[in-house]
Amino acid sequence: VITCDENSTIKTVSKILLEKHIGSVVITRKKTIEKNDIHVILGIVTKTDIVKAFAEEISGKDSVSKIMSKKFLSAKENDDIS
Repeated sequence: VITCDENSTIKTVSKILLEKHIGSVVITRKKTIEKNDIHVILGIVTKTDIVKAFAEEISGKDSVSKIMSKKFLSAKENDDIS
Protein backbone atom coordinates (compact mmCIF):
# COMPACT_ATOMS: atom_id res chain seq x y z
CA VAL A 1 0.00 0.00 0.00
CA ILE A 2 1.39 3.38 -1.01
CA THR A 3 0.52 6.35 1.20
CA CYS A 4 0.94 10.12 1.00
CA ASP A 5 0.56 12.88 3.54
CA GLU A 6 -2.63 14.95 3.34
CA ASN A 7 -0.57 18.03 2.44
CA SER A 8 0.99 16.45 -0.65
CA THR A 9 0.13 18.20 -3.88
CA ILE A 10 -2.12 16.73 -6.55
CA LYS A 11 0.86 16.81 -8.91
CA THR A 12 3.02 14.81 -6.48
CA VAL A 13 0.35 12.13 -6.10
CA SER A 14 -0.15 12.02 -9.87
CA LYS A 15 3.56 11.33 -10.35
CA ILE A 16 3.47 8.54 -7.74
CA LEU A 17 0.52 6.88 -9.49
CA LEU A 18 2.42 6.93 -12.80
CA GLU A 19 5.82 5.88 -11.44
CA LYS A 20 4.45 3.01 -9.35
CA HIS A 21 1.91 1.89 -11.99
CA ILE A 22 -0.89 1.92 -9.41
CA GLY A 23 -4.47 3.16 -9.43
CA SER A 24 -4.78 4.73 -6.00
CA VAL A 25 -2.91 6.19 -3.03
CA VAL A 26 -4.06 6.18 0.60
CA ILE A 27 -3.97 9.64 2.18
CA THR A 28 -2.78 9.86 5.78
CA ARG A 29 -2.03 12.30 8.60
CA LYS A 30 0.90 11.74 10.95
CA LYS A 31 -0.15 11.78 14.59
CA THR A 32 1.96 11.29 17.71
CA ILE A 33 0.44 9.29 20.55
CA GLU A 34 2.54 8.66 23.66
CA LYS A 35 5.77 9.41 21.74
CA ASN A 36 4.84 7.00 18.94
CA ASP A 37 4.17 8.25 15.42
CA ILE A 38 1.19 6.70 13.70
CA HIS A 39 -0.43 7.45 10.37
CA VAL A 40 -4.19 7.91 10.47
CA ILE A 41 -6.04 7.11 7.24
CA LEU A 42 -8.06 10.09 6.01
CA GLY A 43 -9.06 8.98 2.54
CA ILE A 44 -7.98 7.71 -0.85
CA VAL A 45 -7.11 9.32 -4.19
CA THR A 46 -7.64 7.39 -7.41
CA LYS A 47 -6.71 8.06 -11.01
CA THR A 48 -10.35 9.02 -11.55
CA ASP A 49 -10.07 11.68 -8.84
CA ILE A 50 -7.02 13.11 -10.64
CA VAL A 51 -8.82 13.18 -14.01
CA LYS A 52 -11.84 14.85 -12.41
CA ALA A 53 -9.60 17.50 -10.79
CA PHE A 54 -7.99 18.17 -14.18
CA ALA A 55 -11.42 18.50 -15.84
CA GLU A 56 -12.54 20.91 -13.10
CA GLU A 57 -9.34 22.94 -13.61
CA ILE A 58 -8.10 22.39 -10.06
CA SER A 59 -4.42 23.30 -9.78
CA GLY A 60 -1.84 20.54 -9.46
CA LYS A 61 -0.31 22.69 -6.72
CA ASP A 62 -3.41 22.25 -4.53
CA SER A 63 -3.39 19.82 -1.62
CA VAL A 64 -4.51 16.30 -2.45
CA SER A 65 -6.90 16.51 0.50
CA LYS A 66 -9.01 18.79 -1.70
CA ILE A 67 -9.85 15.93 -4.07
CA MET A 68 -9.57 12.78 -1.96
CA SER A 69 -12.51 10.47 -1.34
CA LYS A 70 -13.24 10.49 2.37
CA LYS A 71 -15.64 7.54 2.43
CA PHE A 72 -13.86 4.21 2.54
CA LEU A 73 -14.02 0.80 4.19
CA SER A 74 -11.12 -0.63 6.14
CA ALA A 75 -10.39 -3.98 7.75
CA LYS A 76 -7.82 -5.35 10.14
CA GLU A 77 -5.60 -8.28 9.25
CA ASN A 78 -7.68 -10.83 11.17
CA ASP A 79 -11.15 -9.49 10.27
CA ASP A 80 -13.52 -11.96 8.63
CA ILE A 81 -14.72 -10.49 5.33
CA SER A 82 -16.98 -13.33 4.24
